[in-house]
Amino acid sequence: MKGKTILISDPDRNIVRDLLKMFKHEEVTFIYASTANDCIEWLDIYSPDVLLINTQIQGMGILELVSVIKLVKPKSPIIITANEDPIDLNVEKKLREEGIFYLFIKSFGLEELKNVIHDAVKGPRSG
Repeated sequence: MKGKTILISDPDRNIVRDLLKMFKHEEVTFIYASTANDCIEWLDIYSPDVLLINTQIQGMGILELVSVIKLVKPKSPIIITANEDPIDLNVEKKLREEGIFYLFIKSFGLEELKNVIHDAVKGPRSG
């Protein structure tokens, strides 16, 4: 994953800290976006390889944000993280229709999230 850029938007700063630790030997650049508007702005500036966005993002609904991202960068893999399990089925269905790469429920653990990020860098999939 050397040289890859991951954009993270998650209100839980602990996950950001934990991911930084997990990837510290992989020469990955992390960009933090605190709001949906930051996410959109950073798309053009940093052109991230993977986007990791929490359903609780500030400034815009997750469905609207994913739609905008897919318009601007249609091939960018988007991993959605959710604090709740199960996530609202209507929301999940619409996110999958938008072509997200993966829907990650945080209770599954960070090692799985690391594997999903590695997979996202490798190529397309919808999970």
